[in-house]
Amino acid sequence: MAERLDDLCASFKRHLRAEKKAARTATLDELTRSAIREWLAEIGETRQASTVRTRFKGLHRFCSWLVSEGELVEHPMRTLTAPAAADKPVPVLDDDELAALVKACAGRTSPTVAMRP
Repeated sequence: MAERLDDLCASFKRHLRAEKKAARTATLDELTRSAIREWLAEIGETRQASTVRTRFKGLHRFCSWLVSEGELVEHPMRTLTAPAAADKPVPVLDDDELAALVKACAGRTSPTVAMRP
């Protein structure tokens, strides 16, 4: 599910108000290698590795854009490596499940397609 940035921003502001914290906007000088590593570590505590990797890639692309636009002199993630995300094994049907699938398909006929001469 894709969330709009406006919605996320509003949600974050509500979160800050609920915790009695001052709402403030981070500045580009706070976008450092160590801050990014900390952020990724925090995400990794509650999310799957694939989510952390996706966030890493998105932020990496954003930082590349900031450099190309001249907003940053140096890419803060240039020495960081994307976190590894283990492949999830594809579930395999056991013999009984496979037999049930074949049985279900056996009773069906495929539509015939008229062949043109």
